[in-house]
Amino acid sequence: MGCVCVHRERISVYTQRDTSTSTSKRTHTCFTPIILSHVLSYVIMLYEYKYSYECITLFASKAECLYLDPPFFLSVCIIFNENHAVKTKMEEVHKELITDNLVPLTRDLDPGQIYTELIAGRVLTFEDKEKISKIDTRKAQSMELISVLLRKGPNAFGVFMNALQCTYPHLYDLLSGGAGNADDICESLQSELQAYYEESLGSIYPMPWVQRVRLSLNDVYVEHHLKVTTTHKGEETQISTDQLFEPIKEGQKIPRRLLIEGNPGSGKSTICDWLAYQWSQLSNGEARGICSFDLVIYLHAKHLKDQTTIADAIKSHLLPEDFDISSCRLTEVLKAKYVLFIVDGFDEACSENPLLEQLIERKILRHTNILLTSRRGFLQEKLKYFDLIFEVEDYDEQQQLKHVERFAEHQKLPMSQFKSLFEVNEVENLCKNPLHLTLMCLLHTETDVRTRTRTELYSEIHGFILCKVTERMKLTENEVEHRLLRPLYQLAFEAFENEEDVLHERDFERAGLSSEEVCEVGYLARDILIRGIKQERRYSFTHRTFLEFLAAKHLVLMAAEERLKWLRKYYFRANSNRVEEVQRFNFSLLFRVAENIVAFLFGFLQKHPDVLLQMASTVIDATLDRKFFRSFYNSLSLPDGSLCPLSHVFCRLLCELNTMPLVLVTAIAKRLSLCSKVSVGFNCSDRCIKGMAIMYNLCPSESLSISLHIHTQQYTQTNIPLLRELVNLSIFDCVCIYVTDNNHLKSSLHALRIGQADSIKNVHIIKSSVCKDIAPPALPFGDDLRGISLMKYDKWSTRRFLEIVSKKPLIELGVVGCDLDDRCKRCLSNLLLNRDLGFKKPTHGMTALRYFYVVISIDFQPIDRILCNLHLLRLQEFHIQYVLNDDNLNAITGAIRSWSNLQVLVIHDSSHEVSIADNNVRISLTEGAVRLLIKAIASCRSLKTLFLHGLQIQDRLIPELCKMLKSLIQLTNFKLSYIHDGTLTEEGFMPLQQFVDQRVGFKCADHKTFVKERS
Repeated sequence: MGCVCVHRERISVYTQRDTSTSTSKRTHTCFTPIILSHVLSYVIMLYEYKYSYECITLFASKAECLYLDPPFFLSVCIIFNENHAVKTKMEEVHKELITDNLVPLTRDLDPGQIYTELIAGRVLTFEDKEKISKIDTRKAQSMELISVLLRKGPNAFGVFMNALQCTYPHLYDLLSGGAGNADDICESLQSELQAYYEESLGSIYPMPWVQRVRLSLNDVYVEHHLKVTTTHKGEETQISTDQLFEPIKEGQKIPRRLLIEGNPGSGKSTICDWLAYQWSQLSNGEARGICSFDLVIYLHAKHLKDQTTIADAIKSHLLPEDFDISSCRLTEVLKAKYVLFIVDGFDEACSENPLLEQLIERKILRHTNILLTSRRGFLQEKLKYFDLIFEVEDYDEQQQLKHVERFAEHQKLPMSQFKSLFEVNEVENLCKNPLHLTLMCLLHTETDVRTRTRTELYSEIHGFILCKVTERMKLTENEVEHRLLRPLYQLAFEAFENEEDVLHERDFERAGLSSEEVCEVGYLARDILIRGIKQERRYSFTHRTFLEFLAAKHLVLMAAEERLKWLRKYYFRANSNRVEEVQRFNFSLLFRVAENIVAFLFGFLQKHPDVLLQMASTVIDATLDRKFFRSFYNSLSLPDGSLCPLSHVFCRLLCELNTMPLVLVTAIAKRLSLCSKVSVGFNCSDRCIKGMAIMYNLCPSESLSISLHIHTQQYTQTNIPLLRELVNLSIFDCVCIYVTDNNHLKSSLHALRIGQADSIKNVHIIKSSVCKDIAPPALPFGDDLRGISLMKYDKWSTRRFLEIVSKKPLIELGVVGCDLDDRCKRCLSNLLLNRDLGFKKPTHGMTALRYFYVVISIDFQPIDRILCNLHLLRLQEFHIQYVLNDDNLNAITGAIRSWSNLQVLVIHDSSHEVSIADNNVRISLTEGAVRLLIKAIASCRSLKTLFLHGLQIQDRLIPELCKMLKSLIQLTNFKLSYIHDGTLTEEGFMPLQQFVDQRVGFKCADHKTFVKERS
C-alpha cells in the first residue's frame, strides 16, 4: 500500500474529477483501502509476469467484471509504473558483483554518459536523473547512481551492463567476469545446442502433409559427394562431408571459410542438418572434423535478418527463453572459443541482410569458421571471402540405389515396390536429385508414378495432396481448389515477391483465410516462435521449391499480360536506359531468382503454344545480347568458361517440356541462326547440356555449322552420356576443348570419343593459361580423326601433337598462336606431303587435306619449308596470318592457281603490326607481288569468302582489284583492310569504294580502323 499512500492525493483528484462528470452513466465504486489493495495486487501481478502496457490496457477494459473502474485502474498502473521497482529486488548475485567492484565503478564511471540507455531501459526516471545530476562531484554522482540501481528491479543489472558495454568495456568485463567464466558458459551452451539439434534434426518430414512419414536422419542419410577445385590449373578433388574440415592435401592448412553450392534439392540443407546432428552426438575425446569445434551455431540465413547482432539471432532461434546470458557475454564466448557457424540458404535471404554480409566479409567475428550454403551463382562477387568453394554433385547410380534401399528399409517395404524407378529412362535425371528421389519414393508407397520432368513430379505430388485433403475434409476437389488452394497460391507468390519463405497470421487474415484450415492442406508446417511474453505463429514451406511451385500455379491463373509483365521484371533486354540497374544486379543472380518458377510455368503452359511462345521469346530476348553480357562478364574478372552462360537459362527451361510446339521450334531455329558457337562452362549442370541437346536437335543439320566449346573440368557418370549425345549432333562441325593439364586432355578425348567412327571427328585443342604441361607422347585419338587445330601451345607440345596425328586421315589442320621451330615446320611439311599416312593416298599424288590454317601473329622465322608444298594440296579453305615477304606471297600465289575449288581465303600480313611493336622493323610486300596475288585470286571461281588484311595498296592496283571482284560471281563476303601511303589517292580509291558500297557483305577499311574495330 506504500505507493498508493504516496499518491493518494493524485488518485483522489482523478476520481473526484471523474465522478463529478454529470453526463457519466457509470456508477462509480467507492474506493476503500481494501479495494485499492486489490487493485494494487492485480498491478503487481501483471508487472511481475512482464505484461506489456497494451496487455494491461486490455485487462483494464474488462475490469468492470471485477467491479473496478477502467480509467482509475489505468491511473494506478501509471503510478505503479513509476514506482514498481520498489516492490521488486535486484538479484543478490548481481548486487554482490556491483558491490565488489564499487571502487573501479565510482572511480571511472561518469553517469552522464549512460543516462540515455538507463532511461530508455526504464531503469531510471527523469526525476532520478535530475536528482543525481544535482550532486557536486562525479564520484559522488556515481555512488548515488549505484545506490539507486541497487534498489531497482531485476532487469536493472542487464540494462546497466548493456549501457557499459560500448562506453566502458573494461567495467563491463569486470562485471562479466563474475557471471561465470567462458569455459563454464561454453559448456552450458554446448549442452543446450546439442540437445536442441538432437531433438530438432533427428527426424525429417519430407512431405509436411504426411506427418506420419517421419524419416530418421541417421537411418536414411546418404553420404554426399562434394567437388572442389584445388589448384590454379583447375584440378578438382572429390571429398565426402566428413572431410570438409580437414586439409584437402597434405601440408595445407585446415580451411576455415567454406561455401557449398548446388541446385535446388541437391542436399545442401541435409548436409547442414547432418553436420549439426553429428556434432550433437559427439563423445569425449573426439577431435576431428565437425567434432573438433567447441560450438556449432546452425542458423538459416533468414534468421539473421532484422537482428542487431549474431548473439541476438542465436538467443532468438537456438536458445531457450530461460537461458540467462546477455548478448554481450555470448559474443565474448564466441570470440574466445573454436566456433563453427553453419548458415544455410544464402540465396533465400541475401537481400537486406547486413548482418549476414558482415559475417561473410569478416567485418564481425573475423576469426570464426563459417560454412555457407547457396544455390549456384548468388555469391559471384563474394567468392574471394572463402577458402574453398564446394559443389554438391548429383547422386550417381550407387548413391541412388543406397538412398532407395535405406528408405525402403526404414519404411519396412520391399525393394520391388521401387523397381520402376530404375527401369524408366525418363526419370533418370530426376533421380539424381536427392529431394526429387525422396519424393518419388514416397509417391511409390501409394502408387506407381511415371514422371519425366520436375513439373510432372510436383504435379503428381500436388494431385496426391488434393486427393488426401478431399478425403480428410469431406470436400470436393473443386471446393478445396477454390476455397483453400488458390488463396494459398497467391500467398506463396506474394511471399516470393517479398523475398520471404514463411507465412504469418497476418497474411491469412489479409486473405480472409483460416490458418488452421490451410495447414490442413499439408504444404505448410507450423512454427511457433516465443520471444518474451509474445508468441508469434509462423508457417514455413518444407522446401523452397514447394513455394516456387505454388507461386507458379498462381501465375498460371493470372491474365496473360500481367504474367508477361511479371516475367519481364526478371528477364529484360539490357539497354542504355537501364545500365545502372543492370550494374546493381548480377545478371546471373537476377535470372536465377525466378528460374524455378519460370521452369514450372513452361511445364504448365506447354499445351498453350501461343502463351508459351510469348514467354520463350521474352527469355530468349533477355539472354541473347552477347555484346552486353560479354562486357558484363569481363567486369567480373573471371576466367573464360567459369560461369554458366546466361543463354543456358532457356536450355534448362526446355527440360520441362515433353512436347515441342511447332511455333516454338520456329523461334528456336531463328535464335540458332544467330549463333556461331556454344559453350559448356565449368558450372554448367546436366540440365544445361540436356536442354542444349533438345534445342540443337530441332535444327536441320544442313542449315547451321556451329562449334561446341567445352570448358568442363570433370567428366562424371551423369554428364558423359549427355555430352556425347550433344557433340554427336550433326549441327556441330567441331568441338573445342580448353585444356588445363594432360590428365584433363586425356579424359576429355576419352569421354567425348574424339575421332571414333560414331563420334565427332574434328577437334580444336586450346591450351588454357593455367596449363603448364608439355603434351604427352600418346593421346587417345580415334582412327577416324579428320581435323585438329592447336591453339597457344609451345613448340615441344606442338611438335608432339603433329607427330601423334601424322598417321590420321586428316582433312583439316590448323596451328593458331603456337610456337613453331624448325622441327615443327618439318612435321607440318611432312603432313602436307602426306608422308607416312596410314591410308591410301589420293589420286594425282595430292594429299587429302582440304582445310589448312597457320595463324602466327609475330614471327620472323622463315616458313618457306611449309609454303613450298602448298601447290600440292587441293584446299577448299586456307588461312594464313604471318609476317610475310615477297617469296612467301609468291609461293601462296602459285598455290592458289592450283586450288580450283577454293572457297575461303584469308591472308593477313602482320608486317604492319610488327612495325607498330618495333619501330626498327619494317617488312613490306612489293606492288608486283600483290598484283600477282590479285590476278591469281581472280581465277578462283568458287571463292565465297575473301579477307585480305595488311596489304599495301596503290592507285595502280585499284583497277585490278575491281576486275577481280567482278569476276568472282560466287563471292558473298569480302573484307579488305589496307595500308597506304601517298601513292593511294582518294580519287584513285573511289571506284573500289563505290563497287564495295553496292554489295552486301563487302567492306573496305584502313588497316588502323580495322585493328581498332577488331579490338
